[in-house]
Amino acid sequence: MSTNRVFSVAQKTAVVMDPESGQVMWSGRPLGREVVDLIPLEGLNRAVVLLESWGSPPDDRANLVSIDQLGRLLWRARLPTDSSSDFFTSVEVIGDAITASSWSCHRLQIDPNTGIILSDVFTK
Repeated sequence: MSTNRVFSVAQKTAVVMDPESGQVMWSGRPLGREVVDLIPLEGLNRAVVLLESWGSPPDDRANLVSIDQLGRLLWRARLPTDSSSDFFTSVEVIGDAITASSWSCHRLQIDPNTGIILSDVFTK
């Protein structure tokens, strides 16, 4: 069986499939939240996932995570501010770089292996 997996989103749920058999290996909502966006990280058998933030407790808005091919949470990115209204609004992956934007107008570069903020630029 192949160790490479195909990551996708169906009905606001993350789905991991075996590309050879087409079998669903895992599906779910990380942290119990709806999936807004999911981007596979090439060659790492993991994905970065932007989760819905609305409706989450004010002290628990960190909504950018990475999951592995079994749906296990690998990391959760910290928000750039302590504001209870801050959350991640978008994410993109270009090459090995994860870039995310926050409601508080920060543009962050995030380490794909650890979720640690590598750079933070205020954009407003």
